[in-house]
Amino acid sequence: MPLLLPLILLTYYLSSNTYFFLSENALALSDSLHNFCLSFSKPSPYEGLYQSLSCGKKLSSDLYSLFAKSGLIHLIIISGLHISLIYRFLNYIQKKIFFLPKIITVSVNLLFLLLYTFMLNISAPALRAYLFQIVRLVNANYKLHWPPSYLILISVLLSILFKPTLWASMSLLLSWTAIIIIYFLQQVLTHPLIPKVYKQPLLRITIQGILLYLFLFPILSQFNNIHPFSIFVQLLFTPLLLFLLIPLSILQYFLFSNLIFTDYLWKTFFLLLNPMQGMLASGPIAEKRPLLYFWIYAVSLQFCLFIFEKYNRHFKLSIKQNINFKNHDL
Repeated sequence: MPLLLPLILLTYYLSSNTYFFLSENALALSDSLHNFCLSFSKPSPYEGLYQSLSCGKKLSSDLYSLFAKSGLIHLIIISGLHISLIYRFLNYIQKKIFFLPKIITVSVNLLFLLLYTFMLNISAPALRAYLFQIVRLVNANYKLHWPPSYLILISVLLSILFKPTLWASMSLLLSWTAIIIIYFLQQVLTHPLIPKVYKQPLLRITIQGILLYLFLFPILSQFNNIHPFSIFVQLLFTPLLLFLLIPLSILQYFLFSNLIFTDYLWKTFFLLLNPMQGMLASGPIAEKRPLLYFWIYAVSLQFCLFIFEKYNRHFKLSIKQNINFKNHDL
């Protein structure tokens, strides 16, 4: 991690002199796969929303504004979370139902996710999440024992090498910051010194949701004006979106010809969210900051994660040594 800044500078140099693997043919393939994904679309009042969730198509200005002001935009835009959930779902299906060998499971999943990443127009969060899965598998198979901070940083830098335009991508910074905070909070809330009451699933998820939103707030505020009340909107709607509406929308988009049930759920969702729109629209106007500010913010969080991982390793080692000393005394 002392090489953090040199690595970023090296990536900048390489990406500014080459355009690594994303040739014109690769970009053309991405456009074709994206259009193929859009061909699954069915008539619906929420057709654009389904296309955005499933294929990464841009939201209409009205929907984008609504989700951005309510602080939910990072859940609606295709993100690393979507890719990770799909990867885990595929793993579960192939291992528990088809009983496929690990090498076949991994190969099929990576190929499927690669094609899906291309379907999403190689968006910044999707590319970063896909490369993160590859780096994580390499780390596990070769027993490199790299901590999550290394895996995250490598996946981000590889993303930029593949697609140098991501240097100016707020979506990449949002995705990068989100995964740092998720891993950081996981380690903090499972730390032995944290009281057990905070480790109860419901309370832990609530705390994680609030802190994740607070840490993402500086970047989210650049997408649109956000009212402070939106943190309560987060607590109310995030579980509904993550565990029901988003996965069900993607499944029905690709697998079923009838979207009536999901349409009804989205209608109910907007009936609950729309009354809050007037208040959310009156949020304070955030000052637009230069992109460099958010690069410094993301790099600082990356460094903090590395420091905490190092502390965590030393703490666990000291506990293990104390136990060994006690056993030796006995």
